Amino acid sequence: MYVIIVGIGSSVAEPAALNADSIAAVLMAGRTAADPLQHVRARAAPAGVDLALFVRADSRAQAEFHALSEVRRLAAAIPGATVRLPSGASAAPA
Repeated sequence: MYVIIVGIGSSVAEPAALNADSIAAVLMAGRTAADPLQHVRARAAPAGVDLALFVRADSRAQAEFHALSEVRRLAAAIPGATVRLPSGASAAPA
């Protein structure tokens, strides 16, 4: 199990679109025990929402791939959304 830290933010979305509890719920919706994404912790941050994604994978690279894929999928539905890595850099679109 790996913990992958990312953030999601938007300069144009309504504040309700970046509600930490809602984002965590959407990311976990429909998950089963077989899914790589096992748990999400989300908290409000000055630039949007910070996420800790608990991912079951064979390697950190694989866990990062799964985590970023899920967050990018969600970000695609939020106007002007950006995905931030812990370093502060933006994650390039897939």
